[in-house]
Parts: sequence; C-alpha cells; structure tokens
Amino acid sequence: MIITARNALLLAALSTTWACSSGNAPVDIGDGRTGERLQDYAAHWQGYAEAHDFSDGSDQVTITLDALGNGTLEIGDSSALAQASDPSVGYPLGVDLSHTEFELLVPGFSYPTSRATVESTRIRLSVHPWAIERDWCALQTAYANPEASTPYSCLPKSWAQVGGPGSNQCAFIVGNTVSDEPVDCNKALLCEVICECDAQGCAVRELPNGGEGFYTRFDAALEDAGNSLVGTLLIGHEKAQTPVTVRLRRVPSN
Repeated sequence: MIITARNALLLAALSTTWACSSGNAPVDIGDGRTGERLQDYAAHWQGYAEAHDFSDGSDQVTITLDALGNGTLEIGDSSALAQASDPSVGYPLGVDLSHTEFELLVPGFSYPTSRATVESTRIRLSVHPWAIERDWCALQTAYANPEASTPYSCLPKSWAQVGGPGSNQCAFIVGNTVSDEPVDCNKALLCEVICECDAQGCAVRELPNGGEGFYTRFDAALEDAGNSLVGTLLIGHEKAQTPVTVRLRRVPSN
C-alpha cells in the first residue's frame, strides 16, 4: 500500500500559538540590562530538559546565541552526526523514519535557530526540525514526474511499502504493479515529504505559511541575575506538541 496517510498529516494545518507564560519581573543582569534586548541573551547556555529524555536517553540541552539572536540548539549528548553523503539511503543513517515523526529533533545535530525576538523580557526563538535534511536533499537528483502532484521528485517512480505492516522494505511501482526493484524506505519517505525538487535540483520543502505548526520553539526568561535561562521547549507539530521545561546555565567564556 502506498504510504500517503502519514504525508497528509505532516502537511496539514500550520498555525499555533506560543505556550508559555509571561509577566516575569525584569531581571537586572548588570550594566543596566534587564533581558529586554537580544544582546542580553548572547551566550553559550547549557543545561537539561526537566523530566524528559531525548531519543539517545539524555536530557541535555545546549543553546548558543549571538547578539543578533542567531545561533544553534542541540539536544542529547550524542556524538556529532556524520554529514550526509549517500543520496541512495535516508538520513540520518540508522533512524527508521517510518516510526519517527519528522518534526522531532535528532541528537547529534546542531539546529540553526531563527526568528529570535524578545517580548516582555522573554526570548522566543524557533528551530526548523527539517533543517537536518538540507544537505541530504541537496544531494538528490531531480526527476521529471508528470503523473504526480508535483512536476519533479527525487524518486524516478512511485513506490510502495511491501512485506506487510511494520515492514521496512519498499519497492518501486511499475505500471500498476509493485516491482522487485527495491528502494530505501527512508529515502522514499524523505523524497515524498521533505524534499522539494525543480529542474535545477532539490532542497528542503518550504511549507505554506512558514510551517509554523512544525517548528520546535523555545520561550524563556532570565533568572539568577542573568546566569540562568529557564523556559519551555515546545516540541512537535500542533496536533502533538509536547511542552518541556528547560533549565540552562550561562557558560562563562574562556
């Protein structure tokens, strides 16, 4: 059976609201700063997610920000993932995407932060979970696909999962028949859902309305004279969001 139900869910409604409280009194962090500017949050922050373990069993959270609010977010304590290099199999290697929501973060990858703002002495920023697939999508070959809903794809043919429920075996469809030509299931899922192609190549899909419902978001306030950053990491798309309390400490620069 061709896998389409999952894709419809992932490309569904895309609007949501921040799920954090506000109204904390400004924290004096010295030099007349009270957490009202992005510069006040520029630091290397390290800590943990309260009562929550990520997929590698760790609760570690690390955020690094510059004075403009640009930076990275990392979860877990796994070694850095090897860069995507094989376009024939899905990325990351060893992750069964048929059992993994695409909107969840993966340990071992530094996710770029975006949309950093400060409101009511709270910093708010976003992380696009599909950023992990940018290099992989760029490796793909774009195939003309006139029978599909999009004119180009990183798969030359339609595909189907074979072997029954829970199987991780997939094959191309020729005519109306599932062939014996295999295709990596993770590659097939990524090509159908995550990558978007045109005549020039492939890239991570840009979702309508900015994909708001799929962003991982962080909303936090300074505490302890600016040495702590405490807030909520909101993980998952709008139909399955998980709010996780995060407690970070400012790491002194050497």
